[in-house]
Amino acid sequence: VALCSFLPGATSTQVVFGLGMRRAGILGALVAVTPVELPSAALLVRVTVAWQAGAKQGAVSRSAIISGPAQGPCRIAAPSASEPA
Repeated sequence: VALCSFLPGATSTQVVFGLGMRRAGILGALVAVTPVELPSAALLVRVTVAWQAGAKQGAVSRSAIISGPAQGPCRIAAPSASEPA
């Protein structure tokens, strides 16, 4: 566990991988780490596919997500007396 703090990545994944490796070799490590990593990987793929589908239909603009609104900053203050209403 102490070695995991020096390595990049999630400590829980590294511990599970190490325990699986110690118990049954590389195959054991892969079997042990699959239930830990598969849900987040599946969610990431699902969100990416949905985003791509939305972008193809024009529902999502990648540039709007990255750069923010196209109209500039929102007007919060009330108009001044010199500005026409």
